Amino acid sequence: MHNISSLDNSTSSPLFDLIWQNKNAYYEHLALSNKHQQAKKESTNSSEKESMNEEEIDETLRYIENPYLVVENKPDTHFMLLAKNPETEEGQVMTFYNQIHINPDLNDANKLDEELNGCFEKSAQLKVPIICSVPTNAKNTSQIMDKLINKGFIPSGTGPGMILNYSTFDKQKAKDALKSNSEKLEIGELKQVNWIHRYDDEHPDNIMLRLWCYTLVSSFGFYSKETTANHFYEVFRHARFGPEESLRMFYVLYRETPESKPKMISVATLFVEKEKSVCGLYNVGTVKDPAIRRMGSARLLSYHAVFEIGQEELNLKYCTLQSSKAAFNLYKQLGFEHIGDWNMIVYPDNVHWLLNLLLKLVLLRFAMRLLGVRDLSEGSAWKKLLAFVVLWFSFLVTVIFWVAPQIQ
Repeated sequence: MHNISSLDNSTSSPLFDLIWQNKNAYYEHLALSNKHQQAKKESTNSSEKESMNEEEIDETLRYIENPYLVVENKPDTHFMLLAKNPETEEGQVMTFYNQIHINPDLNDANKLDEELNGCFEKSAQLKVPIICSVPTNAKNTSQIMDKLINKGFIPSGTGPGMILNYSTFDKQKAKDALKSNSEKLEIGELKQVNWIHRYDDEHPDNIMLRLWCYTLVSSFGFYSKETTANHFYEVFRHARFGPEESLRMFYVLYRETPESKPKMISVATLFVEKEKSVCGLYNVGTVKDPAIRRMGSARLLSYHAVFEIGQEELNLKYCTLQSSKAAFNLYKQLGFEHIGDWNMIVYPDNVHWLLNLLLKLVLLRFAMRLLGVRDLSEGSAWKKLLAFVVLWFSFLVTVIFWVAPQIQ
């Protein structure tokens, strides 16, 4: 572990190392940690399962990767993550969650040419967007960025990198900033089902996991909520998580009254590297309802994960975070310090994909606003949009085949 005595920005390379390393370890955990359950499902018949205890099961089921993720770890240069859908004929890569993280301590930027060409070729073949993230205060930031731009990459903004040093921040300050109606909010943690029930979608723990994934997707505004939530459900179902694991998954339930049915409104994950005394906060989100977002549930859940788990329960030293600009001030109030930014830069062969997507989203958003549609997961919403498309198409046909000839 790095020996870090302060959060001075002038010596922030080790801190960037912590952010980079924790995020890569988190993705690698998702891809590889629970691989043995898949092997057991495919290789063990029912009579064998009944005769084996859990220790024997764990010992015989190893080294099978999560079928929904692909990772490539080159510690000297980069870390790559692709999200797969193995249920399609060719194992199609999804059009999100695909990232390349450049090592902040990369000494020789020329290594990128050797190592990343395969990533770029794969991206072009699969026709999905791949985003590179380059720390602004890496050893060779300018050289790395120049090389990527010369290859045709297009910069697409920056993201703040933040770290909390538990030893230098007063937890009470974070607690004073909570501003939540905790009487109506209840914090919980997901538990993973026993491997025997792993593929039972009706098991209560799997139902909670699916609800957690749907809340996550709803928080970040994906349009294809069902498809995206199902993919995340499979990703997390094939990873180890729970109170005794490195990956901890939390949620907030909201009850309007003590008798009312609880509603999951916020989620978050904490990935713990005990050997480094570091954790990372990820996937913090609250459903897109202005009234609910004013309750402060995301702030309450972040405080619980970072302080009550990371500091009090696990006695860690640091917590890392890559924040969005919208949530930056929230995390400042919780004690995180801004130690630099990450340049986000997109691979060129996918610019056409991004432009087409942007155009579709703009048109879709316009149609939704025009029709008063807020959630595309509702059946009535699609009926309204279909009616709009039919009317718009009819209008264009009328203009082209009737109005235009009359004008001529």
